[in-house]
Amino acid sequence: MKNSELLTIPTTNKLLSVTDQQKRFMLKEMSYKLACPNCNTPQNLFEASGVAIDNWDFNKTRMIEKEDPIRKCFVKSQSDQEELVIGGSNAYEFHCINCKRQLVEQIPLVRVSNPGWHWSIVPIEVEATR
Repeated sequence: MKNSELLTIPTTNKLLSVTDQQKRFMLKEMSYKLACPNCNTPQNLFEASGVAIDNWDFNKTRMIEKEDPIRKCFVKSQSDQEELVIGGSNAYEFHCINCKRQLVEQIPLVRVSNPGWHWSIVPIEVEATR
C-alpha cells in the first residue's frame, strides 16, 4: 500500500495492520507544514527533503561522518572511522525550499502541541578574519 493511500483511509478502518497504523500516524505528523526559522516559509518534511510522499522510505539509513553535534544517536565503531547509522526521517537531509538553508528536524523532550517536532537551522561556520 502506498503512503498516500494510507493517509486517505478513514481512521475508523480496523483492517489496517499495526505497522500501517503507525506509518499513517508518522505520515500525518510529517505532513504538518512548519515555518523555516530563517525565512518563515512553511514546509513539511517531504517538501524539505525533496522526496515524494510515496517514495518516503521508513527504513532508509545513511552514514554520517564521525561527529554530528546536531543529531544525537548511537555511534558504531569500524576501524579508524566512526559512523552513525540513522533510520527514519533522520536519514534524509532537509533544505528550505525558499532560502535553501539546511534544516534539522528537532523533536522536543516534552510534546506541547501538534506536531511533535519543529525546524532548526544548521549553524554556518564562519572563520574570523583579521
